[in-house]
Amino acid sequence: MMLVIMASVQAIQEYLHARPTVYKRFPSLPTTKPSPGHSLTVSMMVSTLFGISMALLGIYTTNPLPNSLAVVIFRLVLTLVVYDFGLYIVHTMQHHFGPFIPFHREHHGVSMYATDVTNGALPDFLEAFIPLLIVPALLKFNIAEVWAIAFALQIHGAIAHAGCSMPGLDWWDFVLVGPRFHAAHHVFHRGNYGTLFSIWDHAFGTAVSIEKSETKLWKVLSKNK
Repeated sequence: MMLVIMASVQAIQEYLHARPTVYKRFPSLPTTKPSPGHSLTVSMMVSTLFGISMALLGIYTTNPLPNSLAVVIFRLVLTLVVYDFGLYIVHTMQHHFGPFIPFHREHHGVSMYATDVTNGALPDFLEAFIPLLIVPALLKFNIAEVWAIAFALQIHGAIAHAGCSMPGLDWWDFVLVGPRFHAAHHVFHRGNYGTLFSIWDHAFGTAVSIEKSETKLWKVLSKNK
């Protein structure tokens, strides 16, 4: 499963690189290059620990699947809302609470392209997937449901870290996190902590202006020349 996710992420990256006239790329700040080997190693470790965690929490292949579309939608929406609010809190702590900061700094130290969503320290990912398992553990999801959600979240993460402007997603910055919204987070290393929904940032005053982030980015780049 993780290898499929990695291949999909790579395909997205190649797609973005192939169409520079369609997507306006935000130039990366001076950072380290992504390490595919490190990324794959961490991804496989996270995948293994994720599977073990599901087993310990009673999320099995034998658990019944939803019997109606309404139930599927309810479970999906509840899972994503709880997950994203929990991850908003975790992500905020990763930037402001001492023990969390060193691990998350590794993620911010990699140049911002699609595959970088899997570049980071192992504890960083463990902190992140805990909120994802809250609802599935309480409602005893089938393991296939959780893997499907995890796959979709990884694809979204790849898009959010693409470091470009995608017109089809830019319109939704006030509700959903797209690459332009998250690019501002990587410029300031503060604010825009939401992963899926930007509503938490707007509600709690942590939203960062896209326009201000672009201004700061070009100032930093000009100083480094």
